[in-house]
Amino acid sequence: MKKYIVLFVTFLIFVPQCVNALSYEMITYDTNIKINENRVANIIEEYNVYFVEDLSSFQRTLNQKLTTIRPNGTKRVTNSSIYDIQVFLNDEIVPFSFDNNVITIKQQHQKDTVEKYTISYSYDYGKDTGVGFDEIFIELINGKIDTNISSIHFTIEFPYDIDPSKIKFLYNSDWNSKEVDYSIEKNSITGFLNRNLKSKEKFSFYMEFPENYFIGASDHYNYIIWLLILAPLATMIVSINYYNKYKKGNTTKIVLSEEVPYNFNSAEIAYLYKGFLKEHDLLTLLISLANNGYLRFVESDDGYKLDTINSFIIQKVKEYDGENAAEKLLFEKLFQEKDVIELKDIEYNLYDTLMEAKSSLDNIDNHEKLFFKTIMRDKRILAICIIVSILVMNFNSIYLFTNSYFFIPLIVFLMTFGLYILLIADTKWPVKLIFGIVLIGFSLYVGIMPIISDIRTLLLYIIGMILIFLSSYIYKILPYRTQ
Repeated sequence: MKKYIVLFVTFLIFVPQCVNALSYEMITYDTNIKINENRVANIIEEYNVYFVEDLSSFQRTLNQKLTTIRPNGTKRVTNSSIYDIQVFLNDEIVPFSFDNNVITIKQQHQKDTVEKYTISYSYDYGKDTGVGFDEIFIELINGKIDTNISSIHFTIEFPYDIDPSKIKFLYNSDWNSKEVDYSIEKNSITGFLNRNLKSKEKFSFYMEFPENYFIGASDHYNYIIWLLILAPLATMIVSINYYNKYKKGNTTKIVLSEEVPYNFNSAEIAYLYKGFLKEHDLLTLLISLANNGYLRFVESDDGYKLDTINSFIIQKVKEYDGENAAEKLLFEKLFQEKDVIELKDIEYNLYDTLMEAKSSLDNIDNHEKLFFKTIMRDKRILAICIIVSILVMNFNSIYLFTNSYFFIPLIVFLMTFGLYILLIADTKWPVKLIFGIVLIGFSLYVGIMPIISDIRTLLLYIIGMILIFLSSYIYKILPYRTQ
């Protein structure tokens, strides 16, 4: 055992290990934000940066796609606009590039030095689409800073008076302002965070206002998102096309009856009902043959015993003169050598005999007479279209609700399974209602809550889901059987 420990320690010593060292640290982070009545924020960020090693550039990543997180757990994604960017290094303006939301400053920085960066820009939050109130969500630290921050100070100024009871702070995923010290003077909030922030951590501000607190905001709504409706719309078109293709199928309902229609035997009824035959379905032909007087079952001399293989014998009564191919084949195979047989006489070739009898009934020609040839393929295609549409319409909402891609296939599966239970599965109505509606209701809750305050996106979602449910209903009523 000691030998293995020594080898492991030696491996750790001599094999290079990956260590993520910070290239710089922010000693102070000071942000001054002025919110205008049109929801455009004039932002000035000032940070003193200690460079741990020599660097030839400095970067600041901004968020043009803003995810508003509310204290009640709902979320909303909006597009914003960033412009009028200026960068100062030690109070002198310096050139920069802004690409893919990243401000890059090409400047040489020496190890063990402290530099002051000042970045100013305008951040247009866009139109508030909330119902009954206005809101603002400010990412004071947006989680895109790849270093530690020692001291965080902020000032937020609003155009009009504010309600102090509506102020909320979010640290990562914790709505807790205990570690935030702030003061309010008229329509301005000044404060600081009583803790250091580690790399990629977040610190945000949220506040609600009376309706129409903000006016004249630009509309940055992403209308391209409405292209998502193409998935359920295409699914609906496919389902209608299949319905027109198969709507002339047999719609006769299955009912219980004490009379056998058209003198069908038990195997034929099983095939008509299920569309396939198993061995036990063919064995029931022996009962049909006995009922029609062609054979009889006789109890053996030692009495009927369930655990005895030869508890009865099968006796031929008369020659088969019927016209049923399966019955004729089974009868002649049974009695091809003698007129009285025991189970041991046929146990080795009975399966082959049943398979030969099965092929006379359960074959391609008969199946195509009863069932549409392409129905199973088309229903699989429609089912895939429905699942893809559910995924497309719920992908963004599930991610916003759970903040994880892991739950997306799980929620999609729950909704799909709920539709299967409610519309397709052969179960009792209480089961359908309990499991089907509960699973679908839960999935819809996850899909709706993150967008409930965004009327246009909510309308898109409702239309898409209605199309999906209609397609699912058409899937259910597509007939398998021909006229």
